[in-house]
Amino acid sequence: SSIAYLIESSDMGLTWKKRSTIAADINMPYGYTGDGNEITMTRTPSGTLICAMRMEMSIHPDKAKPICDTMVAISRDDGFTWEKPFSISDSSVTPQIMSFENGAVSVVYGRPGVHFKYSSDDGKTWSDSFSIIGKTLEEYRKDGVSDAKSKYFDTCSYSNVFIEKIAENTMLVLYNNSKYDEGDGVKHKAAFVRTVTFVNE
Repeated sequence: SSIAYLIESSDMGLTWKKRSTIAADINMPYGYTGDGNEITMTRTPSGTLICAMRMEMSIHPDKAKPICDTMVAISRDDGFTWEKPFSISDSSVTPQIMSFENGAVSVVYGRPGVHFKYSSDDGKTWSDSFSIIGKTLEEYRKDGVSDAKSKYFDTCSYSNVFIEKIAENTMLVLYNNSKYDEGDGVKHKAAFVRTVTFVNE
């Protein structure tokens, strides 16, 4: 099983040592790090560490039926101990997590599609999903579309996203559209950016 560790360096990265185990469970058939160990972590303004992990595996999803959720683990003591991971979404390719000065925390994830959720309480609870492109896995399933088709054979995006903070409450999301029609009636792969701003209500 894949295990997620937190390692630390006190000499500018020359040497490293393990600080803690973020997530491990022998009952998880593919562990907590899925394909490619796609893990992302942020520190909130209060000092809480939140780690988001890909569970998705590049295996036949309709036959193997793997857990493909984005799992989140939280540490409130600088990463020495971690609460048990829990699911916040139904897919998890290239999860990206970011904290903002106003207390918002966002996770961007996908395949199928690209979506984001946010938390206003240091990761305890999360909003509904907001789509950047495409439907969620749950929505495709309700439409009768197989997981294999929505993820790999007719996907609108591969969800390999990058995010960047461009203001204290705004992030830029770079994502791809694999079905972009630039006016010639042909589906092209194209890259797009979108800004997301979190405003306290």
